[in-house]
Amino acid sequence: MSVAATTSSRPHKQLLYLIVGRFLKYAPEVDVALDLACGRMLIADKVRTRQYIGVDIDEDRLREGIARHPSARAISSTIESLPDDITGDMVFCLQCIGVNKFFKPEHTVEAVAKMVDATRPGGTLLFNVGYNSQAYLAEIVEMLGKVFSRCKIVDYGRFHGHWDGAALLLAYVMSALPFIARYPARPARIFICEGRASSPARDFWI
Repeated sequence: MSVAATTSSRPHKQLLYLIVGRFLKYAPEVDVALDLACGRMLIADKVRTRQYIGVDIDEDRLREGIARHPSARAISSTIESLPDDITGDMVFCLQCIGVNKFFKPEHTVEAVAKMVDATRPGGTLLFNVGYNSQAYLAEIVEMLGKVFSRCKIVDYGRFHGHWDGAALLLAYVMSALPFIARYPARPARIFICEGRASSPARDFWI
């Protein structure tokens, strides 16, 4: 099951899509899926949900997403400014934090806390953090450990360059042998957190 632009020639990005796709394949249907930094809503048809909400600051991309998914709801907002009443049973944020050039790394902890707060009790949060936000990885792990009952963390920083036709093959190799994907010189992580507790994330800030 593919997610978004799986034609990418970057193995680390292919690994991200592979992991997300596998998770969604077996994930149960939810009432509300909240996709933060959704872009063109490329995962809207991959998640089983009664309502899909896409959030992005790029209104042109939101319009493209709604054109493809008329039943979706679109909200123009940054992650940090998302209204408190916008929540989901399954919350996504892919290729934004520490990755997107418009995201400010110094907002990393605030953005992750906002995503946690947007995840309903018992819900799931799935996101990745790129190299530009590496300074906050330990703080993120500590926060998530206090809020979720289960949190799977996957390193995927290696093979960041272009590998053309070998990218997907390398992604499968890294999936089977996770130690190959670890790259201390350019750390990046995928977080799949389940079993959200009821307390707000701000209560756990250091």
